Amino acid sequence: MFLAGFAIGLAAFVVVAVALRSTFHVAAGHCAVLVTFGRARTRDGARDLVVHGPGRHLKLPWQRAISVSMKEERVALDSVVVRYAPARSRLYDHLFGLARPSLHVRELLLGLDRDDVPELLDRYGVIGDNDGMGTEGGGAWEP
Repeated sequence: MFLAGFAIGLAAFVVVAVALRSTFHVAAGHCAVLVTFGRARTRDGARDLVVHGPGRHLKLPWQRAISVSMKEERVALDSVVVRYAPARSRLYDHLFGLARPSLHVRELLLGLDRDDVPELLDRYGVIGDNDGMGTEGGGAWEP
């Protein structure tokens, strides 16, 4: 009797554990990419990632979901606040090419000449201003 109860309890535990590991939730303003054994799912076998939008999704228990904020981020320089958001077309590079994307953007902008920053901001549609508060609007940073 004890052995049967133990087996039923163990089976129920395994079923619940697999069920919990087979779903993932993506918050509003984020998107997620599934990674299986270190490799992201792509559409064409290259860099076009399969992206999951907000909500609850199913996955295999051994897959891992990497969530990315698609919201605008601010990078404060001395007198300029730069606002950028990852572009879906460059999401592969954003996720797998950079360890810390916002630090990368900050260091990139700090390495430029002060005279080059406004030109760069205009060129890529990123909003910057001199009062440090930011302005509304802007586009995605896509070099």
